[in-house]
Amino acid sequence: MTIVNLAAQGFTNKNLWNSIGPDSNLVFGTDTLINNPSVLIDSFNLELLSPSSGVQFYRDGIVFLSHSKRNEKMLERHLSFGNIESYYASLRDSVLGRPRLFSSTYSFPFPSEGLTFNNDFSIVYYSKLSKEDARVKIYRAKSLPDRNNSGWTMDISPLAFCNNSNYTHPTLSSDGTIMIFSSDMPGSIGGMDLFITRSENGRWTAPQNLGNTVNSTGNELSPSLDSEKNLFFSSDGLPGFGGYDIFICRFNGTGWEIPLNLSNVINTNKDEVAFTVNRNGEKSGFFTTRERSGIRRTQLFRINLNKRYYPDNFTTLPAALYSIAITEFNITAPKRSEAEHIDTERLEAERLETERLYIERLEAERLEVEKRLEAERLKAETIEDEKQKAKDKVIYRVQLLSSTNSKGEYEISIVGKSYKTYEYSYKGAWRITIGEFIKLEDAIELQKKCRESGYNQAFVIAFKNNVRSLDMSLFKR
Repeated sequence: MTIVNLAAQGFTNKNLWNSIGPDSNLVFGTDTLINNPSVLIDSFNLELLSPSSGVQFYRDGIVFLSHSKRNEKMLERHLSFGNIESYYASLRDSVLGRPRLFSSTYSFPFPSEGLTFNNDFSIVYYSKLSKEDARVKIYRAKSLPDRNNSGWTMDISPLAFCNNSNYTHPTLSSDGTIMIFSSDMPGSIGGMDLFITRSENGRWTAPQNLGNTVNSTGNELSPSLDSEKNLFFSSDGLPGFGGYDIFICRFNGTGWEIPLNLSNVINTNKDEVAFTVNRNGEKSGFFTTRERSGIRRTQLFRINLNKRYYPDNFTTLPAALYSIAITEFNITAPKRSEAEHIDTERLEAERLETERLYIERLEAERLEVEKRLEAERLKAETIEDEKQKAKDKVIYRVQLLSSTNSKGEYEISIVGKSYKTYEYSYKGAWRITIGEFIKLEDAIELQKKCRESGYNQAFVIAFKNNVRSLDMSLFKR
């Protein structure tokens, strides 16, 4: 693999791209802003089949669309010899391992860049056309345990928030708490906007527009979240180099900052879409460049963090790309603002307002969680107190008779009042008692009545935790 130092040769990436074209195998990644190559970009030898525009990382490899007869050495472009299916293959440097079907239970001919997995790969969300209204909706599938991790059970219905609009390209945060997707649902600023939904109590909340800090009057597509919730996406409405450019929005802990163009290190005068980063280490990723007119040729590119530039292995690819983007922004922002009449003060005010509202919501949610936790704590304390009281509960009874045989439960009349007997075994004999008192005084009062009624040997006994106790301190008055 060749690393081209463009600055040393007097080229920019855009110049190099225009000179070599999209089909070259030459690596052309460099950070011209700091005169050092920080990322390496190379074309990846994998044909992208419609309707897919990219790939997605899965386990130790990638998922992609391919012809079902390709492995039998049929003509690759002859669809009559096979169907389009999703395949999975391990990723070994720039070479794929032997592909196998991604789903062995159901056909899965859906755009690969539109797949998003939870952390253990047991759930996948994907986009497909709904048979009900011929619009794209988001669906869910769950993995079935098998040796090859290729069995899936697919939900019949889309996610509950999908209505009479298009919902596509979902991306799930690594903790599974949020999902961002592209949609033209009501509330959109442009054609397709980015929306967010949150997982609460096992359900996805009503989607909210990410606002005009992120969305434009154009289209925002292919969102992708890294492990820190930094957001990558493509837009044809934000200032850029071509049709669709790839942008990054850094997550600051409460919300997303303004979009930054990934510069001509990645973007060209063509369309750049379907960026995705490998969350396992976050040292590599993929994106696609496609022609804007004529034959819609596409070329898949792989982007890697240059280990020679970052030998400590602590930096991630998203961090390196953000460094490139923010440097470019700081250099060109004044000129770009003047040329394109971007009201930076308004954008900053809107961003701050969005953050304020977001923080208010988080605070309200935090208070609600604290309130719920406090109620649960008090309830737990009450239950524990009751258990402790029950554990230490002392019951006083009056013992009347003893018998070698059990007599079962019956009733005895004492001074005109009927009492049910309570029988227990002690030292090989059955003891018959009546009454059940918490206070010793009440048991002593019944003892007097029993003796007046002819039970001259009646005496008070104590039970602790339903076991007779000989603890004399229980009989102190």
